[in-house]
Amino acid sequence: MFFLTGVAELANDAVGRAERLVDLRESYRQRLSGDRSRAVEVIDLVFQNPVLTTTRIAQTLDTTLESALNHVRRLEAAGIVSEARGVPGRSKRLDLDRGLPRARPRSLSPVHQRR
Repeated sequence: MFFLTGVAELANDAVGRAERLVDLRESYRQRLSGDRSRAVEVIDLVFQNPVLTTTRIAQTLDTTLESALNHVRRLEAAGIVSEARGVPGRSKRLDLDRGLPRARPRSLSPVHQRR
């Protein structure tokens, strides 16, 4: 029974995290709703792969490197993306830590600690 309880708690946690990710993505998209650029599309790309290069953005959006860099700068100015640390090249990453709380390990009840 202990195992099933653990699985259920992890599943519920995963569902909650997925819902918060969707909410976070939508809040970012709403912040840029009046923006006529393709920065909103870059947000979708970042949620597909949190570490992107401007080259990958340009290729995916079929645009120039300069245009991709301008989209990234717009997202940086909005506080949505930041420069990745330790990633070679011109990489940017979405800092999900600002939007999502970290999971806290739950302590086992005394009944389950006996095993």
